[in-house]
Amino acid sequence: ALVTSAWHLPRAMKLAANAGLKAFPCPSDYLGSRDDDIPFAAWLTWDADSLGNTTRAWREYLGQAWAALLKQSPPATP
Repeated sequence: ALVTSAWHLPRAMKLAANAGLKAFPCPSDYLGSRDDDIPFAAWLTWDADSLGNTTRAWREYLGQAWAALLKQSPPATP
């Protein structure tokens, strides 16, 4: 079993496969919306949680690009 954050599980699975491991994905650390009924105006403002999520996403995209550059895993597909 490969237990890791859901944010970077796709990259971790590719790295495990390239290492010859047959891993079973076990995602953790799910992040979701606190409120399903968010007013439209709230989407137009900045907050620390959104900035943190954006930072987390960019780090993961850079990690995927770096791994592809080092030929550790194929590029991520959208």
